[in-house]
Amino acid sequence: MGTQANHDVRRWHFRLPSSTLQLAPLRARLHRLLRDLGLPPGIIHDLVLATHEAVVNAMIHGNAQDDTKCVEMTIEVSRTDVVVRVADQGQGFDGQAWLEQHREQPTPPDALRGRGILVMDAVMDDVAFSRLGNVVLLTKRLGAWVKANARHCDGPGAGP
Repeated sequence: MGTQANHDVRRWHFRLPSSTLQLAPLRARLHRLLRDLGLPPGIIHDLVLATHEAVVNAMIHGNAQDDTKCVEMTIEVSRTDVVVRVADQGQGFDGQAWLEQHREQPTPPDALRGRGILVMDAVMDDVAFSRLGNVVLLTKRLGAWVKANARHCDGPGAGP
């Protein structure tokens, strides 16, 4: 994992083998990182849930659980939003078309697959896929939280 701060944007980078054994430690690490930034529990929950779904999709569908392939994840936190980028080494797919179609015709509740992207869409402010479809960008806006806490801090992780 690497971390970097630049122009009021803090950035972390993770590189994971495509093994689902990586998921629990990643969730715990992400939760701690976001908590240490001072984000509220509801935002942390949404970010951890959506990121988990994106990484699972990248490992299972994108990289076909080939542990010689990696999932790259970058988290950028600014005063206004958190953006998570998850990339796999797979062939990709038309994620935007899939999302639009399933927003109109949701996956049946008894389906074994097909809910992860809809979960991401439900808890994030924006979900976007690269043209190739092997990168997803998850955005959570902090506007309302920042405004509510403006008297107390200058954004996530700010001190007195």
